[in-house]
Parts: sequence; structure tokens; C-alpha cells
Amino acid sequence: MAELHSERVKLPRLVVDGLFSLSPDEVLNPVAISGSSARNQVLMVDLGATFKIDTVKIWNRLSDGQGDIVGVFVYANETLLGGIVEAKKMYSFVASENVFARNVYLKQSLAATLSVLEIQVYGSGPFGEEEVNRRQGD
Repeated sequence: MAELHSERVKLPRLVVDGLFSLSPDEVLNPVAISGSSARNQVLMVDLGATFKIDTVKIWNRLSDGQGDIVGVFVYANETLLGGIVEAKKMYSFVASENVFARNVYLKQSLAATLSVLEIQVYGSGPFGEEEVNRRQGD
């Protein structure tokens, strides 16, 4: 489930957990839009438990606002998975070995809106703390 997170950041106005169509009509598609161009806006996806993260895919908007995604950094807990430097339809961030997280964050580093169509997180789990520590070799 996606939820909003704030510590001195602007919150997205709309976050919908669901499916989208390939129609450019934003009325038919759930879209997360911040509605503000303040810096450091964050969208957090709470996975409900700790999972081994393999890939995070982000689908950009299909119509107006495609450039809004430039400047977004993607994190699995505190691990940086990558950043977005150009507007495309879809982005795929592959995590390095042994990245475990309960939350996936999108952070808009620029003074721009945070706007996405869909966030997909692929991985395995859930894992307890002991299993995570064993797999990470701690």
C-alpha cells in the first residue's frame, strides 16, 4: 500500500493503489501528484514487512507532466537504487545483492512536482530480522 510521508516535505495530494490503463487520459489512471513544486517531496511505499528487493519499476505519466519525474531519487530504506535524469515511459532500478527493505521511497530533489503513474516493487520475502542479518553476513 502506498502512503504519504512527511518530515518537512510537501505531501502528494493523491496516491491510489491499483491498476492503470495505457490510456493517456489521466481520469482513467491512478496518478500520484504532489500539486506543489517544493523541493524534497517524498512518496513512500510501505511493503508491510521486510523484503529482499530485486527491482523497482516506475511508470511515468503518459501525457502532460512527463518531465516532472526528472530529479527523482529511488531508495529502498536507506539504500539508493538510482536517480532519474531524463523523461522516459518506464524506469527499472535493479538492487545490488542483499538489499532488504520495508519501505521504498521516491524523493524529488528538484523544485518540481512529484508525479508518477505506477510503482512496482519486485522481490522475495517477507523476512524476519534474524534472517536478514544472516543473509547480510552480520
